[in-house]
Amino acid sequence: MPPKVIIKADDYALNNGAQYANWTRFLDDIVTRGLSAWAGAIGDRCVAPSAAIITQVQAWESNGIEFGGHGWTHSPVYEFKGRSIGIQTSHIRETQRLLEDVYEIPCRSFAAPYNEVEVNTGHAVKAAGVAVWLFAKWGQGLDPVTPSVAITNYLSRSTTEIETATGVPSLSKLQQTFEATRPYVCIQVHPNSFANEAAWTEWNACLDWLVTQGCEFKTPCEYFGI
Repeated sequence: MPPKVIIKADDYALNNGAQYANWTRFLDDIVTRGLSAWAGAIGDRCVAPSAAIITQVQAWESNGIEFGGHGWTHSPVYEFKGRSIGIQTSHIRETQRLLEDVYEIPCRSFAAPYNEVEVNTGHAVKAAGVAVWLFAKWGQGLDPVTPSVAITNYLSRSTTEIETATGVPSLSKLQQTFEATRPYVCIQVHPNSFANEAAWTEWNACLDWLVTQGCEFKTPCEYFGI
């Protein structure tokens, strides 16, 4: 049986109160294809949405797109490394509150900006009530059997990759790294960095190829039956 595919699309944000064209194209295409994906929202870049944007996000969320937290600031100074449990927890919760209270959609999953985490992040994820942690790094002292930092549902990073660099999808890269025997592959992409039509062509070729392999697309919460 082919692995389940979880698309981890990072850095959802608004552009001065409007949707980025790339994000609209990316999410509309996933919905039109009848697939599923995860969109990681940067909290402070999604504030003050218009009623039309809220409606659009809710429509995506109702049709296979799971929005989750991808930090509050996405600061180049790592947001979830070298910071206290309290600060990390508050940054997770701020994005949760924004999506749940303003956009009125669930926010049950989380992935750290730059995938940079530490032991304190494990405590923060648990304190914030995160249901699924994407790209958890247990090798950095985050032991899943230690009760103080345990979270049952986490998606580790595999060697399956689509991007050769940020925003540069490649069918060849996917085919070379695809792990056909894993139960799932969680594949990271950055749609807002797709710079030209060549990138979109490669991206669509990657989706087409995964479909021909018989892969079923899941959101993180769908994968765990949440």
